Amino acid sequence: MSELNINCKLKITLEKATFLHDADMFGKQDPFVKITCSGITYKTKVIEEGGKNPVWNETFEMTKIMEEVNKGEKLHIRCFDSDGPIDDHIG
Repeated sequence: MSELNINCKLKITLEKATFLHDADMFGKQDPFVKITCSGITYKTKVIEEGGKNPVWNETFEMTKIMEEVNKGEKLHIRCFDSDGPIDDHIG
């Protein structure tokens, strides 16, 4: 297997999501996504009243990603419902 360029970048495009249920009892959930790797976090915009089918169409570019992979770091992608001071994990 050939070695990857240490200067390579990872480009992530978050298009949309489909949730099985809405986390809010009243109204619709306000979803957003956090992408985390090695202590660096990228966050999408909050889709106000996005409900079960939010659309983001946002792209993030992570540089020096091979350095993190070589250290054994993992990429985490998590969805949340924006609810004031405490965000609810929804996926």
